[in-house]
Amino acid sequence: MKQVKISFIPVALCLVFFMFLHLNVAAATHPRDLTYPELTYNPPRGEDFRHTLPHGLVAYVAADPILPIIELKVLIKGGIAHDPAEKAGLTELTFHSLLAGGTTLWPGAELQEKLDLLGAALEVEVEDLTTTLHLSGMSRDRDSLLKILAEVLLHPVFESNGVEKVRAHVLQEWSNNFYRPNFVARETFKQLLFGNNHPLSQCPTASSIKKISIADMAAHYKRIVTPANVILSLAGDFDEQGMVKQLSTHLKNWQGPNPELPVIKTDPLTFTPGVYLRPMPINQGFIILGHGGIKQSDPDFAAINMMTYILGSGSFSSRIMRRVRSDEGLAYSAGAYFDHYGELNGLFKAYTQTKSVSVPFAISIIMEELRKITRTEPESEELNRAINALKDSITRYFVTKFDSMSTFAELEQNKFSLERFTRLREQYQAVTATKIMAMGKKHIRPEQMVILIVGNPDLVQKGDGIHDVILANFGKITLLPPLKFEE
Repeated sequence: MKQVKISFIPVALCLVFFMFLHLNVAAATHPRDLTYPELTYNPPRGEDFRHTLPHGLVAYVAADPILPIIELKVLIKGGIAHDPAEKAGLTELTFHSLLAGGTTLWPGAELQEKLDLLGAALEVEVEDLTTTLHLSGMSRDRDSLLKILAEVLLHPVFESNGVEKVRAHVLQEWSNNFYRPNFVARETFKQLLFGNNHPLSQCPTASSIKKISIADMAAHYKRIVTPANVILSLAGDFDEQGMVKQLSTHLKNWQGPNPELPVIKTDPLTFTPGVYLRPMPINQGFIILGHGGIKQSDPDFAAINMMTYILGSGSFSSRIMRRVRSDEGLAYSAGAYFDHYGELNGLFKAYTQTKSVSVPFAISIIMEELRKITRTEPESEELNRAINALKDSITRYFVTKFDSMSTFAELEQNKFSLERFTRLREQYQAVTATKIMAMGKKHIRPEQMVILIVGNPDLVQKGDGIHDVILANFGKITLLPPLKFEE
């Protein structure tokens, strides 16, 4: 007779599964009735990982043996907005030329080959106010990786051939941007709020990029990449104190003062509310409504964040998303949020994109929700959902050790307390429905909005013929010239 072997472990697991399923079905007849234990999470303490290296360089370092890798981020204060107007694009061209430009020890092609042989990567991200270098590789190669990092930080060369290849690529990328409706809408909105000549709204031109010399790049890099203007974050499979010593050894000759960056102000804003149309030959309208925003250091940041979550940043649970997408089917994405610029006052934005004839109706729905958040308190279900979501969202800044170190570096660069997220968790829990309505009333100004539409002017103004609303209902319409990549 053929014997049948029964494995005890799978059978036991199945029994446990069905017992668990039975208990949950008995306890809850609908998904909304399911209950979960409260998440208790305390972020790590930044002070436990903070080290001061030679010349005052600050580094957040954490051992993380879970994978045999090392990740390192160089956070530099200085970005696109700090470029001289006549040489806009300087920071982007400079940092994207690092690999191709090489160092005194290795020409560009050889530097890239060394990284490839190590299975490592050096990536660059240039933003409005900051620039980041991200180096990653295997932990067994950490000494080689740190040597490469030191060469790039201390001895970049900017070889002509490599730089010119990068310049051609940067020119093409910026030219392509002006055919992207999202980019055109975002840049136009900044111009309307900040002004055309403001550092945060300036765009590189073909002329400004072409006139940037190698000497300009070398001087700019030397000026802002200094120990006093940089914060390191590092995590990986290594001994923490040993890594601190290695960093100190490789970067011992790095010098330079804290640079005097151009002062950027975003307060007060002197924009003109109204409806603005930026023509673009597309069959949809890209919509942004908004006005000036807040600083991240605002004492009511937690309550404002919660108000915004309920209004438009809470994905499918937010009011604007439910109304525009779920109820009316006008768009795939819609919402609202406060856009932040480091230590500066940012912008408030509500947004969506929809077919051209639906633009006026979509705007009317968003405006209705903006007014509602200033006049009525949220329901208890909305409040509790926002509290739980925002409290729990704090964990995303600390998912890995490297995430944690990067978070601490950004907090320090922006002059925030390293305990900011611990305090935010407590502050979210204390926010009331009355406080949320007060924040809406104080920070959302529906009658003082810039309403921007990028799309076909003839189609977006008429309305859909079903709903009694046209674009002119929202104020005087100003037709802007097409946004072009200027020579």
